[in-house]
Parts: sequence; structure tokens; C-alpha cells
Amino acid sequence: MSIKDDLQDLRELEDLREGIAEGSTERKRIDQVILVRKREMKGRAESLEKYADLFDKAALPLGAAIPGFISILGSAGYLTGPSHSLWMVLGSLMGAMAWVVLRILALTTAISGGMPG
Repeated sequence: MSIKDDLQDLRELEDLREGIAEGSTERKRIDQVILVRKREMKGRAESLEKYADLFDKAALPLGAAIPGFISILGSAGYLTGPSHSLWMVLGSLMGAMAWVVLRILALTTAISGGMPG
């Protein structure tokens, strides 16, 4: 279920609650259901926020680690000759792609959680 669907259901429950007499057991039950749903939504939003933060913080180190690893292989002598330059270029491109992908994941996760950009 998406957050938009959850919000719509919550609004419907609140509208239903308004039509029930104050102090009745039905109203108390609906109040309890509304409270539980709000807590669940908050928990899901916080979870998505943590994932977005993880993706955002992992983007730069991963993007830098891939070309760094290729450099280490080159300096250790595992990559020699003209292929060394090609591996450095490919490692830099892979690092940049990893950075972009993780940044996009962070953005889409933040948006799906309803967080401000």
C-alpha cells in the first residue's frame, strides 16, 4: 500500500469519526485505529528516510572506491601495459555510475517516503 492510499484511508476514517457521537464506543475504537495507522505510517516514513540517508552517504565513498581499487591493482603490478589506462578509465566510469545510481536511489526513496527533497 502506498503512502497516498494510507493518507486517503486515514482521511476517510477521520470523516467517519466526525459523524459518530462524542464519547461512544465506536468513536473510541475509530480513534484507536486512527492512532495505530498514524504510528504505522510514521514508522514506514522513518524507515524510508533511513534508507535514503544510507544511499546518500554511501554514494561518494563507493564512487571513489572503485577507481581507487583499480589504482591499487595497477600499482601492485596486476594491470600492466596499455590496458592499465583503459582499466583506469573504466574504473572511473564505473565509480561515477555507482555514485549516480545511489544518488537516484536516495532521491526516489526520499520522494516515496514523502520527505522534503
